[in-house]
Amino acid sequence: MIRTGLALALWLTAGPALATDLPALITERLGVMKDVAAWKRMNDKPVEDLPREAVVLDNATAKAAQEGLDPATVRPFFRAQIDAAKGIQTCWIDRWDAGSDRPPGDAPDLMTDIRPRLIELGDAILARIKSTLAEGGSLAEPSATLSSADDIDCLDPTEREAVAQALSGVETAP
Repeated sequence: MIRTGLALALWLTAGPALATDLPALITERLGVMKDVAAWKRMNDKPVEDLPREAVVLDNATAKAAQEGLDPATVRPFFRAQIDAAKGIQTCWIDRWDAGSDRPPGDAPDLMTDIRPRLIELGDAILARIKSTLAEGGSLAEPSATLSSADDIDCLDPTEREAVAQALSGVETAP
């Protein structure tokens, strides 16, 4: 129990330190999916949660509008992240169930620990997109960096490319 408490404390204290560049923020958000998978496996919950996906998409598009981004271009970007997240979660659960990786003994709580972290990262991603576009920058470089990276275990290259492509399509509000 002490080891579990220490691990949780370390995970939570690592939370506020967000990456500063866009590909790193996206990578960090997708990297949290291993913890999501562990929680879902421990609590016998399915990977797919369509009502929650709808909430995430609605919240992301509302936040995008507040940030001056076009919600119609942000929605596919967050949809691609959700699809990638489900693939990562499924991969981890399959590995643990097959015995090819040792499952964690505990996981941060989805409602009180993981979701707030995901919301924080999603908001930071949108703010970084906004600042990049407001400074006259392009999302082509962050998209290419994300597309060529290989730093998230269980992330299918096709899903990574879909996230990168959707990122490159995000625009400011008309």
